[in-house]
This record gives sequence, structure tokens and C-alpha cells, in this order.
Amino acid sequence: LTALHMPIRRATVAATAPGSITALYARVIAPFLAQFAQLADVEYYRTTPLDMVLGLIVKCAVSAYGALLCASIVSARARRGVRKIHAGARANAHLVLSSEKKWSKDNQSRVFGDGWHVRKTKTIVFIRHGESTWNEVFNRGFFSGLTMPVRIVIGVACEVLKFFSDDSYFLDSPLSAKGAAQATELREFFTKERALREAGVGDRQSDIVDIIVGVRGRSVIVSSNLRRAVNTTVHALWCRLRSKSEKVVIHSALQEMARNVDTYALASGQGEIVPTQHLAKELGLDEFDASTIMDASANAGQKSLNRKGVNSLREFAAWSMNESADVIIAGGHSIWFREFFKHFLPSDSSCEGKTKKIVNCGVVAFDLQFGTHPEHGEMYAIDSASVRVVRGGFGK
Repeated sequence: LTALHMPIRRATVAATAPGSITALYARVIAPFLAQFAQLADVEYYRTTPLDMVLGLIVKCAVSAYGALLCASIVSARARRGVRKIHAGARANAHLVLSSEKKWSKDNQSRVFGDGWHVRKTKTIVFIRHGESTWNEVFNRGFFSGLTMPVRIVIGVACEVLKFFSDDSYFLDSPLSAKGAAQATELREFFTKERALREAGVGDRQSDIVDIIVGVRGRSVIVSSNLRRAVNTTVHALWCRLRSKSEKVVIHSALQEMARNVDTYALASGQGEIVPTQHLAKELGLDEFDASTIMDASANAGQKSLNRKGVNSLREFAAWSMNESADVIIAGGHSIWFREFFKHFLPSDSSCEGKTKKIVNCGVVAFDLQFGTHPEHGEMYAIDSASVRVVRGGFGK
């Protein structure tokens, strides 16, 4: 059906050369809808009452999609609806077919003997996003607040209301009201820390905070291409970003590693800026131009159906080592961060990052090393002694 879209566009241009909408309907849309109706009008569906109901549902769905596809030729709202349908279909295909968390777990950094030679070290800071609308519906517990069935109904209703917009409640789920409040608290925390350090009264034992807030050192800010991670990262480092003198690098390697549809990016095209419909309100601004603080050159677009999570871990590690900055501040996701710790920490490490998730809006720093090993060759490894909690830490 999607393949028919462009031929119909070209036919429409020819059919409406005189500028007649009537001609558009008579020559293109009406015959096209008739074909869709014929596709759904199969005698098989009329054998039993249940089959008749199923046939009616199929017929209505196919006809509605055909009508929307035709309307998308001339309507921006309809185009957004078609794009939402396609995104939802791909996200659900990923939910069913993806195996990105399945790979050989024989950690490359099992143990380090005398032959381990460190050639380069970077400090990495992980910032986990605040609670998302997906977390609000499915992760709060069955009887927490409104029961889960009620939350699901509310979520579906919100998704329906957003159908003709570029926003979504479940796809690439944004921060919930609680998540936005958590991000605001994180922003206030770092803003206060920066003010104290500029006044010369900060905690000098926490030098990493100096670098995070931009008082000293060289650092680069990077984020996943999912909205909740971008918004939380901007919140956290707004004390640096509000001057618009630096940007957040959008890196698709940080896209969350899970099947759920909330891990499906709305910024699905290569180099596409992440939509931030809610950020201006969260920051208390009248308007917000995302292009002024985002560098999407590292956004390769939507993760593929055959993506292997281990490749994204190694891609980010390599990218970090090639950066000129000494510190990499990365906004991202709990499962991705946990897998990063599991993959690059030594097997004998007892660091809880291997088994527990960073809490919402938690901040954890560590040193990532690149070096050579006589048996394994070039490899990356986390110095387990360097893992330290800046704020929040690890939860369940």
C-alpha cells in the first residue's frame, strides 16, 4: 500500500492540472477507494457471525487507511496520521521480531593480568532520563495510584488525541508529569552547584561536578535520539546550554535497547532533529528552537530490526575515545546503561551497575579505558574502582 503512494501523487498532479479538486476526487481518490473496498470484500468473512464482524473490521480499517493515504496528498494533518500508522507498524514489528539484547555474553573484559596495557582513558558521565509516560502506565505497579487498566485506557485515549500530530504518548514516550518534575529538580541541582562553584564555595572534593556544570575542563554533551533522554539532558545542563554556545550531540548508538514501542524514535531519519514539543513548557519558556542546541549529525536514524545491542555499546565506546574532550556526558536509558556496565566491567567486579538500573535522573561517572591485551588485542574496559555516584545512584 505504501508503494502505491508516490504513483498516486504523480497521478494526482496530472489529474488536477486544471486545479479542480472535483477532478482529483473523480479521477483518483474515488476509484482508489473502490479498489480498497473490493480488497476487503472477501466472501470468506461472511461464513459466520464472527467472520462477518472480522470482515467488517478489516474492511473499515483498510478503507480508512486508503482514505487517509489519499488525503495525505493534499493534507499535512493526514500525512502526519499516515506517518504515525507506519511508525506504529514498524514499532510493533520490532516488538515482535527484535533480538537486539541477544548476543554472546562472553564479556571481552573478563580479567586483566599484567599484560593489559592502557593507551587512553576517558571519563564518562551517565545521566538517566526522568520517568516517561510509558513508565507511568506500565512500571508504577498494578495498584499504584490509578490501577494499571485505568492508566492504559487513559494512555490509549491520549494516543488517539495525538494521532494527527507529531507527538505520541507511547511511541518514543516523552517525560511524564512526574518525570518533568524530576528533570526540573536535576536542573536546579546542577544550577545551584554551578553557582556555588562560581562563587568559590563549592565542594572541591567533587571535581567531576565542576566539569559537568562547565566551570572547568573539556567535556562534550551527547544524548540518545529519544525524546525523554534529550529533554532530561537539556534540563540537567541548562546552566550550560542556555547561553547557546554549545550543543547536545544526538547519537543514535545510545537509543534504548529494548523491544517496547517506547524505544522507537520519532526522529527516525538520518540527521533528524529530535522533536521537543514539551520542552519549552518544562523550561518555562515561551518558545524553544531545538536546532539551536542540538547537533544531529551523529543521529543515524531509527534502529534497524536486526540491530545487536553490543554493536551500539562498542560504537559509543569508540566514538567517546575519538572525541577531543576529556569527559563525555551522556543522557540515556537504564537498560542501555546496565548493559554497558555488564559488557565492559571485569567479570570479577562487584559493581552494582552490572545488575541494577540507574534511578530516574540519576547521575553516575566512571573511567572508560582503551588498551591492548596479549590475548584479546584492542579492547575497552571500565575501571571498576572509578565508578562513583554523583547523584541518585542505582535502584532496583
